[in-house]
Amino acid sequence: MNEKELAEAKKQIAAMKEYFSGALEMAESKAETNEHEREAMLYAQGDKVRKIISAESEVAYSKWS
Repeated sequence: MNEKELAEAKKQIAAMKEYFSGALEMAESKAETNEHEREAMLYAQGDKVRKIISAESEVAYSKWS
């Protein structure tokens, strides 16, 4: 990748970061005011925790088996 391509890729990454940060802020603000959105957010957070616990359990199991 040459310098011009790298600069263009960096611009695209920055734009994506800005877009997703804005989308996350909007979703969090909706979750504060909308009961259904809040329930969905809490469910997603719980799902994320379950995935982390599952992954850590797999790592621990593979070390000791």
